[in-house]
Amino acid sequence: MGNGSRPGGGHGVPVSRLVFMGVAMGVVFVIYLGYLFSMQVVDGYIYRLRADQVTRRTAVVHAPRGDIYDRSVDRPIAASRDSFAVDINPAVIPSDEIDAVFVRVAAMVGVPVTQIYDRIPRRRYSVYQPVEIAGNLTLQTITRLAEHSPELPGVSWRIRPVRSYPDDGLFAHVLGYVGEITPAELQVLFNRGYTATSVIGKAGVELQYDEVLRGIDGNEYRFVDARGRRIGASTTNVEPVKGNDLVLTVDRRIQDLATKALGNRVGAAVVLHPATGEILAMVSHPGYNANRFFGPGGAEYFSEISLDPRGSFLNRTLQATESPGSTFKVLMTTAILEERAFPADRTVYCPGYYMVGNRVFACHKEYGHGHVDLATALAESCNVYYYTVGNEYLGVESIIDYSQIMGLGERSGIDLPRERAGLVPTPEWKERTFSDGWRPGDTVNLSIGQGFLQVTPLQLANMVGMIVNRGVIYRPHVVKEIRDPATGATIESFASEALRTAPISEQTFAQVQQMLRGVVLDGTPAIVMTSNAEAGGKTGTAETWSDEHRHSWYIGFAPYGPEKPADYVVTAVWVDASNEWDWWGPYATNIIVHGIYNGLTYEETIMDLRRLRDPWLWYGRGILGQP
Repeated sequence: MGNGSRPGGGHGVPVSRLVFMGVAMGVVFVIYLGYLFSMQVVDGYIYRLRADQVTRRTAVVHAPRGDIYDRSVDRPIAASRDSFAVDINPAVIPSDEIDAVFVRVAAMVGVPVTQIYDRIPRRRYSVYQPVEIAGNLTLQTITRLAEHSPELPGVSWRIRPVRSYPDDGLFAHVLGYVGEITPAELQVLFNRGYTATSVIGKAGVELQYDEVLRGIDGNEYRFVDARGRRIGASTTNVEPVKGNDLVLTVDRRIQDLATKALGNRVGAAVVLHPATGEILAMVSHPGYNANRFFGPGGAEYFSEISLDPRGSFLNRTLQATESPGSTFKVLMTTAILEERAFPADRTVYCPGYYMVGNRVFACHKEYGHGHVDLATALAESCNVYYYTVGNEYLGVESIIDYSQIMGLGERSGIDLPRERAGLVPTPEWKERTFSDGWRPGDTVNLSIGQGFLQVTPLQLANMVGMIVNRGVIYRPHVVKEIRDPATGATIESFASEALRTAPISEQTFAQVQQMLRGVVLDGTPAIVMTSNAEAGGKTGTAETWSDEHRHSWYIGFAPYGPEKPADYVVTAVWVDASNEWDWWGPYATNIIVHGIYNGLTYEETIMDLRRLRDPWLWYGRGILGQP
């Protein structure tokens, strides 16, 4: 029957195998088709997002800080203005061009090339992250960079708000200044929303109220090519929110008056509204102009201020602690009257010295004041009277108690940073510090504000404030309100807060006020205090390392006798012993008080005080009408 082959040909493939192969190929085709569909359609969005992330960079848009106003709220005394900053992204610069680019940019923006190397160390050359190398630049500088942009790969610029102080250094120690956050500061503040590019307050109100002023940064997304160059327009996704505004208690006219009255003398002046604790003026010299910290030459100027041996950054009103000298006799007078330690009308004989054992303590008047009672001793600043009563009748424990009652030796809690507490020495403190007991000579020195006693001008202003308030010190403060920057609406107002209340009778305070008025009329400052504003006060000269150098103090209030404490203003002026001795404390106070109560500028005040001193001379010159 043939050779026995199967139907369909002896060498053919079985139909079942063909069907299996066809099905398998179909399944593989469907799988590949599904995979391609997933890649192109389902996962396309993810890949596009990744591509965007390669070409899109996020930059922080810094929020403008809130404005700061003086109490008149007429124009800012601290504001934010638009400026330009220049960044360098080292990762997109060819390695053989980095040095040349750094040198070119440094020359164009006016900074030392070492500043760029400091900000972009070699270990960061491969990090794809722009680094700011200069700020506060003008449009002219940016234009020059733009003209040479092909030669400056990795260099970009942006608008960045910069702090501006229109009055230059007038409010330096009140406002403080801002600067770039340091790594140490960032470690502390990171969890409160600060970043490595944040600008923060470094001193004064800028530091104390930084979180109120700083606002909320925004984000800007930039599209760049492989070399980091921007492509197309930038898109801002999150707009920055400006910080809140502040209204201060400080008065620009009074601040200018006090600043010019102090002049170029190293020292401090405080003008306080005792009925509220509001600071009307706060001056410390030498100061600085924070506008010069930014832009070309800023680093050199900052270094110069930092190295100034006089301490330009020191706010002497609340950080300089010195012996109060004879101003302490105001506190002693209060204690003597309240404790009835020695009758006010009883006299002490002053021969010009006081003996304790074999030690001689001198009075400032070589041949003595003769017989003096309390009012005369205060007016003529007789040391011997206070030596005698302090050491023999009042005693060290009472002196310490009244020092603490009137706020010495403790911080006032003013809303400014780095206030110092000063020192009220006690027998326990001396034993602990020097391993030595308290001696009568220590009490004698303490009785006239010398020895170990240390105070700040602000503490003495508070002490006078307690006297005119008849027993209350209100916490001093420099911020009056926080306001919304868009609407001007008040977010928070700071009410007066009683800091301490003294267990001293109003009669005692009234007597002290009357005696302080007598000091101005017939005492040591009478020849200087020529203002027509009725005032009370006390001079002080504090001994230092040299008989030729003494601190000059004056503390006081004006006017004398109003029924309402709201009408008072308290002053404390301190002139450091480093100045040539000219007893300037009361002179400066006379200018300040006269200007305040006659509504005059410094220049007008000087003219008016000259008129009061010699009106006929001015009339003869044709400057004034007949007096």
